[in-house]
Order: sequence, then structure tokens, then C-alpha cells
Amino acid sequence: MRNHRLLLKLAGLIVIVAAVAPHPAEAQRNRQQNLRQILIPPPLTENATDSAYAVVFAQELRDRLAGKVRNQMGVVPSERYCEALDASGFPCHTILDEMATEQLARFVSADAYIVGHLSGAQSSPTLALRLVDIGRSGLGGQMDLTAEPGDNGPRDFADYVADTMRAQISAAREVQECNERRDRSDFGGARDRADRAFQMYPNHPAAALCVAYLFEATQQVEDSLIWAYEKCTKGDPQNDRCWSRIASLYLAKGDSLGAIGSFRDKLNVVPTDTEHRITVARMFGEANYLDSAVAVLDEAREIVDADVFDELMQLKVALCLNEERYDCALEAYETRYELNPALIQDTTFVKGAIGAAGFAEDREASLEWTGRAVQAYPGQLSYLQQHAVQLVGAGMSDSAMAINRQIVEVDPENIQAALSIAQVLTQRIVIDSTVPRDTMLTAEIDSILTAVASRSTEERVLASVGQLYVGPALREANLQANGDSRWAAEWLSKALEQPIPEQIRNQANFFLGLSTIFFLGEAFAEAQAAETCEAVERYSQLVMRGKNALQAGQSISPQAVQSLLSTQYPAYEEVIPQLRAAYSCSR
Repeated sequence: MRNHRLLLKLAGLIVIVAAVAPHPAEAQRNRQQNLRQILIPPPLTENATDSAYAVVFAQELRDRLAGKVRNQMGVVPSERYCEALDASGFPCHTILDEMATEQLARFVSADAYIVGHLSGAQSSPTLALRLVDIGRSGLGGQMDLTAEPGDNGPRDFADYVADTMRAQISAAREVQECNERRDRSDFGGARDRADRAFQMYPNHPAAALCVAYLFEATQQVEDSLIWAYEKCTKGDPQNDRCWSRIASLYLAKGDSLGAIGSFRDKLNVVPTDTEHRITVARMFGEANYLDSAVAVLDEAREIVDADVFDELMQLKVALCLNEERYDCALEAYETRYELNPALIQDTTFVKGAIGAAGFAEDREASLEWTGRAVQAYPGQLSYLQQHAVQLVGAGMSDSAMAINRQIVEVDPENIQAALSIAQVLTQRIVIDSTVPRDTMLTAEIDSILTAVASRSTEERVLASVGQLYVGPALREANLQANGDSRWAAEWLSKALEQPIPEQIRNQANFFLGLSTIFFLGEAFAEAQAAETCEAVERYSQLVMRGKNALQAGQSISPQAVQSLLSTQYPAYEEVIPQLRAAYSCSR
């Protein structure tokens, strides 16, 4: 925030340069000697203890470097540096970031500035130094310097750094000559000066730029230009201009992968540049290199903060969906949720994750995501239905039934949920002559199926109702005399009211007729005891239902049917007229 205010103040002070104008004698001397100026601020530090060291180090470095390169380059003196900061309302010991440093350099008419990062000041000082050119100073490049054993404080380290920089500044003079000769179209002389700079600093970025401009002026092939710009990036990996030109040259050659590769290389140097990372990922995606795009995004997890990484994962989702790589998109959704579980409150996010899991045919993920949605949005029908489907697919019938009960509570008319409940319940019916039938269970199933049949006219639904009735009833009927034949007959009769398949219909008819035999004696006794015509008619209908069913299902066992129709049913049928006469029934 302080540096932001400094930028604003510096911008305003540009119009009142006279307040901190260079000393006339010094300015005149610099103009006469035609020396470029370099601004040296205190390096950035990670803690307050190192900051005090950094301020003293910068003061010492200005003094020592000025003395060592007095005839080659000017150094903005500490007095002038402090005056500029003081005029902006900041003390001289203020630590500036790179943006503020550049503003200050332009304000004091410097041609270059230093960006440094200092660490370990209290034990073994280490300085990462970058020289940045803004006025054809010929400076450029990066250096990593560590204090030599025996150095006593910032003064000794500053002297060591100044000695190291002196070689760079000597090379910078050659680069200045290269630029001046190039401007005069003395291309041979310019190249000679650049080569001298390379002898002192093999990948001098400013010298490489001068050569690149020479090649462009003489219309050299793209490969030559790429060579020059690559030397620039080796000497100054953070030089955006050189990286961009390499990419442009690869594109001019028709090598899109080479262009992307150059941007990828830059990202390796500046991994925290999120905007550049997004650009690289998009370029890989557009070139149909999805795996490379995903790698660029994924590797940032340990580099950027959670909010920024979430933005990268959103891009990953988009790139993966564009390629119909739903497994890849699902992975990104999972990562986003892992970093920020509150995203479950975003319905767009939830629907996207469920959709990706479905398209990826990942049953486990579909079960997980629909379950999360049910927890986050209790009572929301669509999520309940999707989760129920996944539970059924996973063989979790009890859990599926619990969810379906919730669905029916929310939507009592939901036929599919009701059928699902009935299906699970029918599987719980125990068919065993030694175990009493669970009448409450079968009554609940009967109630559900009756309600479904009354609400639907869809053949598929009604066929399902019929088959849910017929399954347990056939198993019960197969027990014959040892089974609960009356209950089996009732369910078989209800199954036959529905459009069940012909083969199943034949079986249902056969066993309905067979089951009826075993409780007709009991039904006859009930009719006699009731002494009413209504009871007689119920008995008569049971006999005729059983007889007709046997005839309809005779294909199952023709001989058995003929035997029953000739030996069993006649006896029960013959007593009907007698019962009617006994109770004066009209029929």
C-alpha cells in the first residue's frame, strides 16, 4: 500500500521536477561525459532485520560502484535518491518494489535500475540481482551473489558486488557502441562491439538485443533471430520482450509448438506469473495439447494461493470440457471442492460436477457428488432422484429406499420413487413355510402398488406393478399346500390385471388356479357360516376365477390342469347351487 501511494506521488512530482532537480554541476558533468545513469535502491527483503542491512548495503554500493566505474557510467548518488523519496513524503530507508523503483528511476532520469532480493543478511548474505535497462544503458541480466567468507557487514559485501558489476558495466559500454553504430548503419562495427560484450558476458541480454536488431535490419532468417533472442532470455530470463519475439518468430516459421514452448520456458522462470500461465495453458489447449495445458495449470498448486489456483482450475474445467475429457474436468471439480468446500453452495458448480461425473461414467464420483448435493440441498427433488439412481446402481438398496422415501415425502405423486420402494420391499419378503409371513410388510407393498396403478396409465409402469406382485406370489404358490395360498392367489390375481408379459401371464394363471384349490374348502366353510348371499357369491367367484385361470394357464402343465379341472374343481363347483338354494339367493 505504501509503495502504491509512492507511485501516485511520484507521478504527480514529475511536473515539478525542479523541486529535486539534479545538481547543476553534476548534470553538466554527466552530459559532457555522455554517461548513462543507474539507480540503486535497497534490495527487497523478507524480514525487518534484513531491511536495515539492505539500506546500508545500498548506500555503500552506490558509493563504491560510482568510484569504480566513474568513467563508464554514472550512479544516482544517495543524496539525490533520498531527496526524491523525501519529496514524495517517504524516508530514504523505504524499501521499494519493482514497479515503484521503475517510476523513481524515470523520475530521476536514470537509464537503468537494479532490482535485488536480499536474504540471510545476519549470517551469509545472498543477493539475487537483476539489471533493468530503460534508456539504452546497455545494462541487463541477472546475477546471484553470496558474500565471501570473512566479509564484515554490508560494506564488504557492497564492495564485492561492485567489483562484480564493474565487468557488466564494461560490457554495457560495448553495447552502447553497438547501438550507436547500428543507428549509423555500421552493421559490421555494431556486430563487432556486440561480440566484445559477449566475451565479457556470454549471454548479455542488451548485446543480444542489439544483434537481434541488426539481424532484423539486414533481413536475416528467423533461425538467426531466434538464436539472438534466446541469448537474451538466457541472460535475462524475465525479459518479456525477448520471449515474445521468440514466440512471434516461431509462428512466422509456422512452428506453433515452438512458439508455445518458448512461452512455456518463460513460465518455468517466472512461475508466479498467473496471467502468463493462463496464456500458456490456453495456447496448449487451442493447439490440442490438452495434457500439456493441464500440466501447466496443475503445477501451480504449490506456487500460488488458493483463490488464484481456483481460477486456474476453472480454466482447467473449460479446457477439459471443450475436449470432452470429462474425467479431466471431474478432477478439476474435485480439486476446487477440496480447496473450498463452500463451493457446494453454488448450484452451478454442483450441477457441473455431477454432469462431469455422469459423462465420465464414474459411478463412484457420481454417487459422491449426488450425495453431497443431497446434504447441501435437503428436500431438493432433482438431487434426491439422481442420488437414488446412483445408490441403486451401487447396490445400496436400503440407502436408495431411504432416499426414495424422502422423494415421496416431497412429491407424493412420484411414481418412480414409489416403485423403487416397492421393489426393495418385495426383496425383503421371506417365502418359507416355517416362517410366518410379515403381513405388515406385504400390506405396505400392496398399498404402494395399488396407489401407483391407480395414478398411472403408462403401460411400462403398470407392467412393473404386475411383475412386483407376481414375483413373491409365484414363489409362495410354488410351496403349494404348505404355503400361504390365499395371499398368493390374491397377488397373482392383481398381477393379472396388469399388462405383464405373456409367458409370465401364463405362469400367473396356472399358479392362481392351483393356489385357489388349497383354500376353497376354507372359503366354502366361510360361506356356510355367513349364511348370506354375498358370501355365497364371493365363494362362487373364487371357484370360477380359479377354474378360468387354470384354463388360461394350461400351457404350463396341460396334464395337471386337466386333472384339477376333472377331479378338484367339480366338487367345489357343484355345491354352489345348493348354497344359493339354502339361502334363497336369486342366482
